[in-house]
Amino acid sequence: MQATLTPCGYEMSVVKLGESPIKTSAVNMITWVIPSTSQEPEAAMRFMNMMYTDDRIINLLNWGEEGIDYVVQEDGTFNYPEGMDAANHKYHMEITWLFGNQYACGVWNDDPDLRKKALEINKNASFSDNFGFIADSTGLDTQIAGMNSAVNEYVAGLICGVTDPETTIPDMISKMKAAGSDELVAAVQEQLNAWGAFSAKKIRCRMKTERTKNTYEDG
Repeated sequence: MQATLTPCGYEMSVVKLGESPIKTSAVNMITWVIPSTSQEPEAAMRFMNMMYTDDRIINLLNWGEEGIDYVVQEDGTFNYPEGMDAANHKYHMEITWLFGNQYACGVWNDDPDLRKKALEINKNASFSDNFGFIADSTGLDTQIAGMNSAVNEYVAGLICGVTDPETTIPDMISKMKAAGSDELVAAVQEQLNAWGAFSAKKIRCRMKTERTKNTYEDG
């Protein structure tokens, strides 16, 4: 985090505003796959395994070459070599969440225990009650496009604080409704209800199987 704040040029602090459960989008947003057309699928799989197990590969993809693009400091964290900074570096990705196992990646000029703390947070994180659900937007393209247009018209001004939310938000909601937001919500809710019923049925079947298994083993 500190590595991200430093280039801003201002003293900044990070304040936790609340809790957010893990949602489906958190795990399916970034996915690594091997295409069916791959000419070397075994080699690709070996490299993907290295992205999750070999810190040399993980650090290379994120920070570049040690001694050239970064140096290891006394506390074990990484930083730019002398004479290099964010303005003149030749390789510096700063996207540790993208390349495999970020918990095996070196920490950039921050708390040496950052990875351990982040892993502990994730281990204790709560999951959304709807974790695993993905809505099917087939047939809803027009509504989604209209809603996105309405949001894009107003969101920048709201985020930057240059428009009055008392009037801007009602206007945005009105345009979203005109675009078909109610239809979209109803369609997604119907899908969610069906998904919930199916998930509950799977859980009941799993519990029944476990009870049968335990009864058989006890007998």
